[in-house]
Amino acid sequence: MLTHCKYSGILSGMSYVQYTKIPLPERLGIAEGSHINIINNASFEFEDSLPVGARIHHNSKMRSDIALAFVISEADVISLFMHAQEIVYSVGCIWIASFTDNRLIDWAKLKQQARLYGLADEGFTYITSFATATKFRIKKQRDRAERDLTNVYGRLNFLETKWQEQSRG
Repeated sequence: MLTHCKYSGILSGMSYVQYTKIPLPERLGIAEGSHINIINNASFEFEDSLPVGARIHHNSKMRSDIALAFVISEADVISLFMHAQEIVYSVGCIWIASFTDNRLIDWAKLKQQARLYGLADEGFTYITSFATATKFRIKKQRDRAERDLTNVYGRLNFLETKWQEQSRG
C-alpha cells in the first residue's frame, strides 16, 4: 500500500475555501465523528475546519469512514483499489486526488477497473485550481448479491423460454 507521496504537501498551496467558497470537509462529506485516514502523507488543509468529533489519522492501519490519498500514477490508484477493503469500512469511501492535467492516469479505464475491486465511482470534485479528487465507495455486499441474483433470474427466464420454444416445435 502507498506509504508516502513525492508530492506531499502539494495541496496546501491554495486552500479549498479560497477556490470554491465551500469548505473541503463539507465537500468531501466529512460529518461529525468521522474518522479520516490520510494515506501516503498527502497534506490537505482542512484540519482547522473539521466537524465536531472528526478525527484525522495519517497512514493508519485502522479502518476509517473516509480515506484521502494523492496519486501520480495508475499504479498508485490500483494499489489503493487493492487495499480498499482494508482501508475503509464497508460504508466508507476513498477520495483519490491527482493533478487536474495528469496525463499519466487514464481515469476512464481506472473507473472500469474499480468495479473489479468492488468499488463504485461516484464522481469528482475540484480541490484546488490544479487538483481534483475522484470518489470511490465500496459497493455493499447486498448490491452485488442483488445484481448476481438478477443475472441468475434473467438466465433462468431465458432458458425457460428456450425450453418452451423447443417443446412446441
